[in-house]
Amino acid sequence: MADLTLALTLGEIATDLAFSPDSRFVVGVTRSEQLWHISDGALVATLDQTDRGASLAFTTQQELMIGLEDGTIRVWRVP
Repeated sequence: MADLTLALTLGEIATDLAFSPDSRFVVGVTRSEQLWHISDGALVATLDQTDRGASLAFTTQQELMIGLEDGTIRVWRVP
């Protein structure tokens, strides 16, 4: 049986999740995207959007690309 190692509270249903290439961060798509440290579960940032995120992916350069429901794509630099 698997052991639970981390539990994050997003506050609502996440429609998509993505892990950074270096496995340090996880992002959940809700009404606002939230970036979390995997090691300790600390909230790093809330990325305010003008529209709800529909999908997301990390690039190999530690950038987070978020596709919004209004048809735009936003790119965020992750520390």
